[in-house]
Amino acid sequence: MKNKYIALFSLGILFIIGCKNGNVTYKVSGIKCKSDKIPKTTASAIKSIKIYLETSASMKGYINKPSINDSGYTIKKIVPYLITDLDSKIGTPELYTISSSPTRYKKSKEEFINSLFNGKLINGGSTYIHKILKQIIDDNNYKNGISFLISDCILDIGDNNGEKDRVGSAIYSLLNAKKISALLFQYYSEFNGNWYYDQNSSERPFLSHGITMHKRPFYIWVFGSPQNLSYLLKRHILKNYDHSFIYGFKITQTPDLTLVQNTGEGKIYISNNNNFTLIDYTQGETANFAIGINLSKFPGFIQNISYLRNNLQLDNSYLKKKIGYTVYRKSSYIKNKLSKFSHPDKIANELSKFTHVIEISISNLNPVSDTTFSLSLIKREPIWIKQANIMDDLNKTAKQLEGKTYAFNIITDAFRDKFLKGNNCIFKLNFKKIK
Repeated sequence: MKNKYIALFSLGILFIIGCKNGNVTYKVSGIKCKSDKIPKTTASAIKSIKIYLETSASMKGYINKPSINDSGYTIKKIVPYLITDLDSKIGTPELYTISSSPTRYKKSKEEFINSLFNGKLINGGSTYIHKILKQIIDDNNYKNGISFLISDCILDIGDNNGEKDRVGSAIYSLLNAKKISALLFQYYSEFNGNWYYDQNSSERPFLSHGITMHKRPFYIWVFGSPQNLSYLLKRHILKNYDHSFIYGFKITQTPDLTLVQNTGEGKIYISNNNNFTLIDYTQGETANFAIGINLSKFPGFIQNISYLRNNLQLDNSYLKKKIGYTVYRKSSYIKNKLSKFSHPDKIANELSKFTHVIEISISNLNPVSDTTFSLSLIKREPIWIKQANIMDDLNKTAKQLEGKTYAFNIITDAFRDKFLKGNNCIFKLNFKKIK
């Protein structure tokens, strides 16, 4: 019994020594999470490219400039660029209009673009987005093909909950029947027109011609195999979008990072090999530092600052009161944070090759038990998708309708339920005690 007490006393002494008045060093490293197996492909492997422009009456509002001097009608920029970039980087796309069914445009791409500019492509009528999706997905071989849908994605179902459920179920069933993945891009545009909300109802003009709505969303959906869509992203075919997301696969890689040496606050030393040392550390003390990280090779939605702040998480939940972190765009960090440091020019130079900064705060860390912890970026549906949805657009002002699409979540919920399952880790930042 005496020996037992001596042993326990000795362990207590070791614990106190480990927690007080000693240097503690951690190494920080980026780790690629388990990725989907995406075969590599080339432009020559993509045999079929189809672009479908929805031509319902509501789409005309994206074309109708009240005067020649008005700018911001984004669709007139995006569609010509998309056609040209595909033609030069991957292959010549087939052009279609689609309302009740797809119609091949048999004239030249120049005439297609001219007809888009003067509004002749938009022939009016009402469309059912779930039927359009089925026709497009059924109309291509996605082992070697890619299809684009340009649409405002408004469901013509009115305020009918039973119909909403039926449409959502139809889209989910379609996705389960086809082995495809999808990219989603949202663009904002000026809007000068009308739209329908129910086939059985008369036209409801929220905004008459001559009155312009701002930040009216439209979308580009891209359907294909993971390898073809991954290749499309790498070629930067779609750009200048406001928001984006990937359904059906994830792109993971090891992020480039650096511990920014001149950002240490408290009793901390940062070395040039991504180690930091807490000097003469006593549990309860606080230290701060910054990590520069380069996300330029990741898809656009991952680089979005709100996405990073909402989806970077501490894996060790019991450490939430000990480890704090905030993500910044590099430009914002340099503008708002550098003035408090004595060597701002050196910090800016260290960050020259990085896109974002993660500010880390450590307090009350126990170096005996807290030997390893990590931050993980998780793939979740970005918040902009939820924010785009509106289920009641009656009697709303033009300002209240900015950025909104009626019943958008009926579509996106089906994609989320189909594709966002299982392990969705993109990358980790691992902190490991080395001495």
